[in-house]
Amino acid sequence: MANLGKYTLFNNEIIPTEEANVSVASSAVLYGLSVYSVFYGQHTADGMLCFRLPEHLKRLKQSAMMIGLTNVEAELEKDFKLDKISELIKANNVNKDQFFRLTVH
Repeated sequence: MANLGKYTLFNNEIIPTEEANVSVASSAVLYGLSVYSVFYGQHTADGMLCFRLPEHLKRLKQSAMMIGLTNVEAELEKDFKLDKISELIKANNVNKDQFFRLTVH
């Protein structure tokens, strides 16, 4: 099982991971309608360096739109997500190299 952080970005809010729930009636559960991207983060003295994160976000947005998740287009704007991802990394006090997963339902 994956090691989850204490906090999660859920509905554009950073919340405790145990509070992030998806309904069993959601399209992600009923029809498997979700897309994801995994990117690598290297911890440095200057903070977390994430490998090609803008490109990962662009592909994630394109993938979401391809399967009809058009309501997420504005939420996946690059600058907004980069800021939220930075906030999430700080909230979880990430202090080692690791992989991150972004999932859109």
